[in-house]
Amino acid sequence: MSQIASDDLPQQPEPTGRPARTFVRRAVLIFAVCELLVIAVGAALVVFTPEGRELWQSLFDPSAEQQRLAAEKLRQAGAIVIQRQSAVTSVSFRPIQGRNIHTDDHTLAYLRHLPSLESIDLAYTAVGDEQLRYIANLRNLASLILTGTKVTDSGLAHLRKLTALQGLQLGATAITDDGLVMLAPLSDLRVLDLSDTRVTDQGLKHLKPLRKLQHLVLANVEITDEGLKTLAEVSPNLGRVTLIGTKVTSEGIAHLRKRLQEYYRDRSETPPTLHVDGP
Repeated sequence: MSQIASDDLPQQPEPTGRPARTFVRRAVLIFAVCELLVIAVGAALVVFTPEGRELWQSLFDPSAEQQRLAAEKLRQAGAIVIQRQSAVTSVSFRPIQGRNIHTDDHTLAYLRHLPSLESIDLAYTAVGDEQLRYIANLRNLASLILTGTKVTDSGLAHLRKLTALQGLQLGATAITDDGLVMLAPLSDLRVLDLSDTRVTDQGLKHLKPLRKLQHLVLANVEITDEGLKTLAEVSPNLGRVTLIGTKVTSEGIAHLRKRLQEYYRDRSETPPTLHVDGP
């Protein structure tokens, strides 16, 4: 029997599906490698550059991009914006010569998108009561300056949720005794400026909920020795009080010192040193 040549044997066709499956596997592998490269590059940017950290965060946190845009809009409106990494912590609208400041509703509305804000300065702007609603939910706010604004008693209602507030400046506004009632929820307040307002002796009793109050500015207000008697009862932690331009006498100051000392003596504690500016 003659040997059959191998070339004469029928050829088995290769499975037609194998190249397609191989291509798909390679494509999936390449895609996975690309994803890993993107993650690696992103991680490197986060580690090595502040801009990279901000970009990386914005990719996965839509609110970060919203905050970035809000900060940019505020800068365009003339505000000084301070950031710590990607979080905006301070905004100042205080007028400075040569800087055009905008504090209209459209601009101030951007403050609502900055939950990390710790300080806002609106001194000597045209901000009024209704515009304070834009900061009503900034729970991390520790310092608020409203000196020389158009804020009145009713506007203070917007501050009731700002329980982290430690410093509040209301000087040169139309605040009266009634407005101080609105400050009751601000139990962490340490510094309060009421200079050049319409506050009187009667209004100081409303400061009683502010048990941590340490510095009270009452310059150029209708305060007398009777008001200091009230302070002695409601503000035992006072360490500094400014009384320049008031009707307070040395006798009233002496009474305040005495009452504070008695308060701490009864508690067997050392009283804080009371510094009095004026009269």
